[in-house]
Amino acid sequence: EVLRGGSENYRLPESAAEARQFLTVYELSLPKGHSLNNVLDLGKRRTQLTVVMRSSNNSELHLLDEKAQRWLANNAPAISSPGASGTAKIFAELGQRNIRSMLQGSLLALVLISMVMLIALRSVRIGLISLVPNLLPVALGFGIWKLLNGEINIALSVVMGMTLGIIVDDSVHFLSKYRRARLTLPPSKAVPAAFAQVGRALLVTTVVLTAGFAILAGSDFVPTANMGLLTAITIAVALAADYLLLPPLLLLLGRDRTN
Repeated sequence: EVLRGGSENYRLPESAAEARQFLTVYELSLPKGHSLNNVLDLGKRRTQLTVVMRSSNNSELHLLDEKAQRWLANNAPAISSPGASGTAKIFAELGQRNIRSMLQGSLLALVLISMVMLIALRSVRIGLISLVPNLLPVALGFGIWKLLNGEINIALSVVMGMTLGIIVDDSVHFLSKYRRARLTLPPSKAVPAAFAQVGRALLVTTVVLTAGFAILAGSDFVPTANMGLLTAITIAVALAADYLLLPPLLLLLGRDRTN
């Protein structure tokens, strides 16, 4: 009766013997060369449950896994689950670990860079000021990306380390020229002097790099497109910080003081 059709096809077996019969009938009905070894172990004691989801970010995947484990613990304690697996879960774990490591490494790199600049420029205030244009572009870049997309995956987690060298390079050029000008000029004249020497070079290199990475945004491969777009945004924001934020900070902290 069960095999003839109707709603009876969708009921659960009432006994282990009936379940074994259903499984045997199903295996015999499979095409030649097919089996259930991809979803059942050889002893037929465990099965694999596949969940098809829409495109989800790392946080949503972790949240779903936690909810599923709690549901099994509360409603099916006899079922032992090793946890979620699959490529989506693997990349979610790799993404989170990579993001944490990248944040820690980038913060350490910023501190070390500021210490080197402090020693090279022989100014504590300039070394501390350098933290602002070096750290702010990355924070603003990811903030803008949150408004545009909101998903940070393993491909985007490398943007911070990749753009840090470019950002620091711009601020080093500007601050070194400012420091040299301050030997003979007050802050109000040292800032324009630094702009006159490196302002155009910073603009040209930023335009070239931004345009180059923006081309990647047209890629059909989504991770490459997102990485290129976020990198272009971060580099452009770095130029804005060097042009609009760094000079006022130098004028403010250098007012009525000598280095």
